[in-house]
Amino acid sequence: MTQTPSDELDEAQSSQDAQATASADFPVLAVGTTVHERYEITQVISESTDQHVYSVTDHQGYQHCWNCGSEQNSEGDEFCIDCGAELQNAVYTMHEYPAAKSSDSDADTFHGTIVNTFVEQGRTYAVEQAHAAVNAFPNGVHLLAASDSDAGDVRRSEPNEDSTLALVLQRVHESQAFPVGVFIVADGLGGHDNGQEASRMAINIIAERMVRDLLAAPLASEKAGETVEEASEDSLATLLQSTIEDANSAICQVNQRDKTDMGSTITGFMVVGDFAYILNVGDSRTYMVRAGQIYQLTTDHSLVGQLVAGGLIQPDDVYTHPQRSQIFRSLGDKPNVQVDIFKQQLHPGDILLSCSDGLWEMVRNPQIESILNNAPDPQTACTQLLETANTNGGEDNVSAVVVFVH
Repeated sequence: MTQTPSDELDEAQSSQDAQATASADFPVLAVGTTVHERYEITQVISESTDQHVYSVTDHQGYQHCWNCGSEQNSEGDEFCIDCGAELQNAVYTMHEYPAAKSSDSDADTFHGTIVNTFVEQGRTYAVEQAHAAVNAFPNGVHLLAASDSDAGDVRRSEPNEDSTLALVLQRVHESQAFPVGVFIVADGLGGHDNGQEASRMAINIIAERMVRDLLAAPLASEKAGETVEEASEDSLATLLQSTIEDANSAICQVNQRDKTDMGSTITGFMVVGDFAYILNVGDSRTYMVRAGQIYQLTTDHSLVGQLVAGGLIQPDDVYTHPQRSQIFRSLGDKPNVQVDIFKQQLHPGDILLSCSDGLWEMVRNPQIESILNNAPDPQTACTQLLETANTNGGEDNVSAVVVFVH
């Protein structure tokens, strides 16, 4: 059948009439309207015959924390008792559906997380929180740090060749905490000339450079009234890389001058805001405990590490293999040192540990995990890790730096 122009006009008119009827049956709520005695409409984002979308402010944020999802707060609470986020006037997107349609239609696509649904006056509502709105650290990042080192029971009469560094500047401004910190473990190579001097040099050079360029430089700029730009990821990684290269060059120069072969492994991390920049040269390790589970973040630059990676030995064999002390990267070995550096996003509750091989060879990962999960503070964790290493044999110098992230 051929459709005439008048037929098309009739269909168009019918469609317009239907839309008008639907609009009358499903009117858009005005800005300022409060729904569910809780959500105040601040903007109409879009409207159609089957869905209206609004931007709303939640005036009962205590019922559901926008940041951590806690529902343990009470009416009148201004801040979440679990994460510290401000509970008043959180902003959400609210979807409104007419009586004939529900929010679970296959046609609906949500870009965030649905935090509440309810029905009021025959209409269905879904309250959505955009993923980008979630801030893991609503009041900034707080760090608790500690370090400790022990010669180990077997080598008690010899110099402790390990050195550690825990350097942190934490400022709170306008209720926002922003930490900058550097945490390092350096293990002077046993059997080489003056291993303790190599690790001490590495720590001192890193500390001096980081105090000058990472900590003091922005403070001086602020004092001079200059605008301090936030450091980029590339600039921070470059600073860390060049600092380790400075330490390596200094040790190499001493070796060349004095005809020695001292050296050191090094591992650790630099924290700026809610990111950690992990570094490693050698077989000292950096771990992270997240949600109670331990993860080894660094890769051992050792013969046994390569054998494990190649599937030639099992991971547990690294603790007993006769060549487990052979490493192929260290500070002081070559003028050009290859440094592993990578970025790690931090979450509330994370625990970071850097340690020498004297710790991880004596204390297996499950035991490290248990100690870190149960210690009330970083200093207690360090003490318990060192004590456990000695209880399990104490065959080498043992050092640890522990940081709790809140």
